[in-house]
Amino acid sequence: MKRYGRTVDIAFNICGTESASENTLKMTDQKEDDELGKFKIIFNEMQPDMSEYMMETVSGAMRSHLKGELKSYNDVAGQVKKQFQDKYKGAWHVIVGAQFGSFVTHETTTIAYVNLLKTYFLIFKHG
Repeated sequence: MKRYGRTVDIAFNICGTESASENTLKMTDQKEDDELGKFKIIFNEMQPDMSEYMMETVSGAMRSHLKGELKSYNDVAGQVKKQFQDKYKGAWHVIVGAQFGSFVTHETTTIAYVNLLKTYFLIFKHG
């Protein structure tokens, strides 16, 4: 059996009230900042290039959701998952919602928990 790295268990209880002000990043493009607001990274163990791709992917999915191209959070999660699986291979999992709780096992350096427009994204690889 081929192993890509050790796995880690992590728990999240997301209620939509976390501040995470020290991890707040402003979008670089002023137009995106006006449209999407602040991008909050609450937890991130991804490599810098993967982290940058994650921010682009999440922003693009939310932009599509705002335009009505993606009707539900399920569609948003599906788009982000597909893009991650196409680029990084493996079994990626994406949870999107305004409120949810989660306990997940993931491979090291392959997890991020972010917030954009009061919508939370938990993206991780396992398997």
